Amino acid sequence: MEDRANYYTRKADPLGHFANDADRQNEKLVALELENAWGCEVKPFGPLSPIDFYALRNGLMVGMLELKSRTHASTRFDTVFLNLRKWLAMRMGEIGFAVPSVFIVKFTDGIFYIPLADVPTGKIVIGGTKRIVKAYSDIEPVIEVPINLLKKVQDE
Repeated sequence: MEDRANYYTRKADPLGHFANDADRQNEKLVALELENAWGCEVKPFGPLSPIDFYALRNGLMVGMLELKSRTHASTRFDTVFLNLRKWLAMRMGEIGFAVPSVFIVKFTDGIFYIPLADVPTGKIVIGGTKRIVKAYSDIEPVIEVPINLLKKVQDE
């Protein structure tokens, strides 16, 4: 995975997509691990969707998944950010499709998750990048999710 310095010099493609080939490859690897661990198919929503993936089992949608990848271990910080706009989209998806949403974080020491219903929404701060890189939403309201509430996928 690229280091943070490279992130700040990255440019969007002509269609406005900020993800690069390494990001997409990383997402595919995480999706495969989730498929194996949870016995489902993990499919991407469209490139500009506010939610990354949906999960299928026996041809039926069983959940929506938001993935964040970090370049450090899960023990480095006490919390991880979940963008408030992503939380809102996932909540609306839960209501509209009657399936649960799951926030997934890939750290260097494993893949962790928390059902959206278990995310405490009491601590909302302004967070994100140190400066705007790709959009004004780089600095926005975020929910600080305590890492000790996350479960490790491989421990199941």
